[in-house]
Amino acid sequence: MSDADRIPKRLRAVTSPEEFEPFHSIATPEDFEATSETNSAWALANLAHTAYHCEKNIERLLEKCGARQLCNYLENGAQAFLAVWSDRAVLSFRGTKPSEHRPLASSTLRSIQSTLERVLNAAPVVAVQLQAPR
Repeated sequence: MSDADRIPKRLRAVTSPEEFEPFHSIATPEDFEATSETNSAWALANLAHTAYHCEKNIERLLEKCGARQLCNYLENGAQAFLAVWSDRAVLSFRGTKPSEHRPLASSTLRSIQSTLERVLNAAPVVAVQLQAPR
């Protein structure tokens, strides 16, 4: 029996989120909109889960959700995507998986700052460097 077979499925969803499909009950942008309005926490949790997937899957999943624009980022092991709808935008970072030991790359925030400002037509975005607790 392999190690993956010994780990309960629920725990594997935490240790290997890319193995599990987010938005399993969403088939159309209308489904996503309805769910976002009634259960925004679930929708945001699934967007966070989506960040663990490859770029091709992220594009497929967000197209299913009706995102009009998508920007993917990969820098020094840090991964993120910015999804934009007509009325909202979501920036989702992939966290460090238990098998990885990489610090948060604050340079990723700096590298996407100008894109965020351009896409969102917003006031300057302030990039905050996060530090792990000591």
